[in-house]
Amino acid sequence: MYGRLVTFKPTSQQKNGPTQDDVLFAAFCNVDMEVDACRQLLAYNLPGVLLGSPDTRWAKIKPIYDKLVLDYAANVRRTLACSIGAIASLLNPSIAEKDLFSPFLTLLNDEDDEYGTIRLGTVRQSYTFMKTLSSVKRSVAFESLIKLRKSCMSALTPARDIRMAIATQLELLAELKLPMLVDETLTLCQDDVHVVRLAACHALGKVLMAASAMEQFQGLNLLCTWAGDSNYCTRLNFANAALSCMQVANGKTTLGGKLVPLLKALKTDRVISVKLAAERALND
Repeated sequence: MYGRLVTFKPTSQQKNGPTQDDVLFAAFCNVDMEVDACRQLLAYNLPGVLLGSPDTRWAKIKPIYDKLVLDYAANVRRTLACSIGAIASLLNPSIAEKDLFSPFLTLLNDEDDEYGTIRLGTVRQSYTFMKTLSSVKRSVAFESLIKLRKSCMSALTPARDIRMAIATQLELLAELKLPMLVDETLTLCQDDVHVVRLAACHALGKVLMAASAMEQFQGLNLLCTWAGDSNYCTRLNFANAALSCMQVANGKTTLGGKLVPLLKALKTDRVISVKLAAERALND
């Protein structure tokens, strides 16, 4: 059974006795926790076990889950990190927030894995997890993401991969109306790593369109200052971010109206990559 996702489905109850699923679930909850492979099996199969009747089964599984979150084996914690969003989406939102918020923060700040894969797995699940939370808890979770990003500024892995994982989720996070998301996106647009910058620039249009009027105004004004920067990389970042804004705004809103004159000016830039990026934004 090890290595396969076990899904317990409702079955008919036998005469005067437990169903087959009840027997299997009881066996699952009584697996030997002293054996490393068994704990990995438990962590891997948790989402499948919950599918049948998640809220009822979660009450019995939670004590096991809480132990596994603190397990000494990195592969067990990594498995939980990569499924925390899936588990939260199966549970009632109030239960998910009450029982999984603390484990989410624990896994997000797990530093005992030298390769950073536990934190990376948690970051990749952050949108799926955060959309089950209340607005207050979402803000706290996002602040924790920002704090993690600030502690991972190296151009090497795993720090680079963590920033990339945040950047690739910015468009999805825009749906959650998070405070500070515009600022975080603009920060990642200026990242030292090219692929991180591109991912953030690609998301900026949707992030600005989903922001409040004040955040949109402030973010757009800051973006416009990049167009005249003496550093060509900053001007290139402006053109790439402007492309995202133009695609979303379609040139019909303030977003497009402010950017078009600046993009036209960059069509004569002395750096060919900036010129091409500006022309692409105007012609898209």
